[in-house]
Amino acid sequence: MAGAPGERFIKPPESDPVVTVTVLDSGYIRIAPPHTPHHNLDGRVTVIDGEWLDTAVSPAVWRPDRPDGLYTDPSGRLDGISGHGTFIAGLISHHAPGHG
Repeated sequence: MAGAPGERFIKPPESDPVVTVTVLDSGYIRIAPPHTPHHNLDGRVTVIDGEWLDTAVSPAVWRPDRPDGLYTDPSGRLDGISGHGTFIAGLISHHAPGHG
C-alpha cells in the first residue's frame, strides 16, 4: 500500500516476508570448485535456459540461447555482458542475506 507524501512509497510488511525474485538478464555463471567466489549464491539461484529472438529471418524465430559464461571476442576481450546477471543476483543476495 502506497503511503502519504513524505512517507515511504511502499510500506514494508509487518512480518518477515519470503520473496522469490526473477532476474531477466544475461544469465548466471557457475564456476566449478575450487574456484567458487560466489558459492553462497549457487544454492539460491535457479537457472532457466534462455532464448533469443532471431530477427535475421522472416518471420522472426525464438532460438535457444547458450548459458552465460566468460566469453571473449576474437581479439580476446571479455564479452561486455559476461557476468552481469551474476552481479545482479549478488546485489539481490546482499540486500536479502537471510533468505533462500
